[in-house]
Amino acid sequence: MQIGEIAKQSGFSKDTLRYYEKIGLILLSKQQRGDNNYRIYDGRILQELSLIKRLKSVGFTLNEIKDLKRMGTLDMISCGTVGPLVKEKLTKIEAQLVELQEQKRKLLLLMQACTGDCGAAFEGFKE
Repeated sequence: MQIGEIAKQSGFSKDTLRYYEKIGLILLSKQQRGDNNYRIYDGRILQELSLIKRLKSVGFTLNEIKDLKRMGTLDMISCGTVGPLVKEKLTKIEAQLVELQEQKRKLLLLMQACTGDCGAAFEGFKE
């Protein structure tokens, strides 16, 4: 598959695929280059891109994904390795939820106070 097809199937843009290759998140061998130097992608890359998408969707950064992939390549992935990373992600999400609940509370107070004179409502909203 060429880059346009893998982009369509993976949901990533061509630029994103090129960037992922540039930073070493996806690796193409010399055999995966045509005579014209075009990239030739296979099903393995599509599976890797699917994994990258899933990991990004739960909050992992590209660097963290790269580290996880490297550990996987070296057969170092274990629950002992991944568990603390997942726990750290959960802790961050819980903190974000608390922060969002506080923002929601403040917005609800502002909305309740905004019954005509919104200038006064904003005055009362200052900390």
